[in-house]
Amino acid sequence: MRHFLKSQPNIKKQYEYLCYRENERQEHEYIDNLLLFFDKYRLYYEIILNDLTARDWMLNSYPFFWWGKIDVEKVSHHHVVTFYNLNHDSYIDFFEPFINKNTRTSEFVYIIWFDDSRPIIKMRFLDVIKYIDNLLDEGWNTWVVCPEGGWCIEHHHIGELSLCLLETYE
Repeated sequence: MRHFLKSQPNIKKQYEYLCYRENERQEHEYIDNLLLFFDKYRLYYEIILNDLTARDWMLNSYPFFWWGKIDVEKVSHHHVVTFYNLNHDSYIDFFEPFINKNTRTSEFVYIIWFDDSRPIIKMRFLDVIKYIDNLLDEGWNTWVVCPEGGWCIEHHHIGELSLCLLETYE
């Protein structure tokens, strides 16, 4: 098949276009399912399409490795949990000390996925915690960002959940 595609440039272009469209369709299907889930449970959310303020804040506030993971060792206040098959109660245990002791929580946070084709979603922080499994299942690298509070939670596909607090917000 490959040899045939090399010899037929128009067919190769059509094939690449169809693969691209199929990927695009799958991405839209994933986000559509998530939005249907939000609607089913009557969760408040905003889809942020053209405002990249939260993403830019995250990228400018934290040191990143070239492959897109926060270099938590360079963040003075961080907490990292390595997990395998983490369940909802484990996520709650991870968030609970932060929720109870930290006054830097804002009512709203931003959900950012590694895949730029997915829009940023603004949600209530308590809804994020309640439905964290569903949100993290949507992408293999996900960030929950609170610029107002100066913190970021990173879910990385290698099996790490990291909480990074900026010193300047203490």
